[in-house]
Amino acid sequence: MKKFILLHFVIGLILILSCTSQKKPEIPENEIVARVGDVIITASEFKYSFEYSPSPVKLSYEPRKTFLNYLIKEKLISLEGYSKGYHRHRAVQRAVKNRRYNNLLQMFYKKYVHDRVKIPEHDLRDAIQKSTITWRLRIWPTRTKEEAESALKIARQIGFAEFIKQELKKGDVPIENQLYFVSDPVDFLDIRPEILEGIKDVKIGEISAPIPFADGYALFEPLDIKREGIKSDELNHGIRRKKMEARLHDIQADKIIHTLMDSILTPMDIRVSSKKVDVVAPLLFKWISDTLPTGSLLEAINQPDTEKTYLLELKKRLKEPLVRFSNGIKTVQDYIEYMDYFRHNLIRQTNYADFRNALIMEIGRMMRNDTFVQIAEQDGYGDSSIVTADVKSWEAKWTYDIYRSELVKGIVPTDDELKDYFSKHWRDMDIVPQDSNNFESYYHQVYNEVLHQKHLARLEQELTAIRQRYPLQINEEVLNKLELVGDSKNSRNISFFVRRRFDRQAAIPTVDLKWIYY
Repeated sequence: MKKFILLHFVIGLILILSCTSQKKPEIPENEIVARVGDVIITASEFKYSFEYSPSPVKLSYEPRKTFLNYLIKEKLISLEGYSKGYHRHRAVQRAVKNRRYNNLLQMFYKKYVHDRVKIPEHDLRDAIQKSTITWRLRIWPTRTKEEAESALKIARQIGFAEFIKQELKKGDVPIENQLYFVSDPVDFLDIRPEILEGIKDVKIGEISAPIPFADGYALFEPLDIKREGIKSDELNHGIRRKKMEARLHDIQADKIIHTLMDSILTPMDIRVSSKKVDVVAPLLFKWISDTLPTGSLLEAINQPDTEKTYLLELKKRLKEPLVRFSNGIKTVQDYIEYMDYFRHNLIRQTNYADFRNALIMEIGRMMRNDTFVQIAEQDGYGDSSIVTADVKSWEAKWTYDIYRSELVKGIVPTDDELKDYFSKHWRDMDIVPQDSNNFESYYHQVYNEVLHQKHLARLEQELTAIRQRYPLQINEEVLNKLELVGDSKNSRNISFFVRRRFDRQAAIPTVDLKWIYY
């Protein structure tokens, strides 16, 4: 059984994954698994790539040698791709630009936010103890304190649940389910201090006095209060302590971020043009409703043969100012380029009002992120080994992807090839004898298998020629001595999906699954 595990990204990991650099690093021979041309596969790269690649590429009679063979093939194709200029392909450079941008943003947050977080031991222990009390609350929000006081009188007479039920029936669209007004279990960190102060002495079934809430007031009724015991050891170590430390870290980090935004962004006098938003937002919403392309948004807008009116309108407005600030302007085009990589918050909006609000928020994030990235650049992180090694390793991987696609482009199995394969291999496909003539039912399965084999044959043909240009050396002694997590037969069935906590992007390049199946 495969287990898919999300791991936090460790910046230091990138420092040891420098094998894709085109310069020869000074690495001891006992740390080198293989040399492919001028590229070195270090023991560290092999270890992390092996451990964090999907399980299918690790399943074979000799997993280390088989896996190394996949790595070597990818290095060879990547090197040939570089020699032919595929690293300059638009898709590769777009991805490189985005990766570098996120790396710099991450370095800013590390230096100016996370490295400044300090959690005193007594605060941590106190938070762990306080978190043993949780509430489930029924909440009724109002616009004003007067409305809340009026609601409180009625609710105390007829019961809070009945009051809410009657109020919900008054709406244009009656709501039957009161769960919208009931919280999940929350502790003191989930509840704002003024709310906690207002409910701490309220018993189950009682209704609080009006308490400031959001932009108005609200009434709170505790439905359940749980007090959980805690062992003394849990204050010093264990999963509860780690979780609480992470929560306190995030809370402090958020406070630091808000302070930074006030000190850095407020003097910039950032002003978003509401008129321009009102023009651009409907066009983008229509585009999203029609489904955005997976590639460059700007290229889609600039395509000469488009007949989509919203794209034609966007094209007219690309150079128009969208944001003005003390140091200049950001145009509609600037935002479209930013939106290329930050689409999620817009795509998930299903109605226009929510979309417009989300768009304004995203424009604000663009200004914040761009400013933070500029500061990271000024601090010299753009040339740091952490950023450059990571970007270079991914550029090599993306160059491999693009050039590999080019090598197998246009390969299409013929019907005769598919039928011939089925007639010879239906037993290998675990097909019962009575289905041995039922080719149509297994057409797609056969098509993918034959296509995969033709791809591999084409690649092997190209690799035969490529190998002549890039000398190969393998240090089997280093390879065999490596201590690998997941080296046992059972452990090789486990797949780790490694993602950076910061931006959810893959932490390191892993072996292409297309070596195994299409």
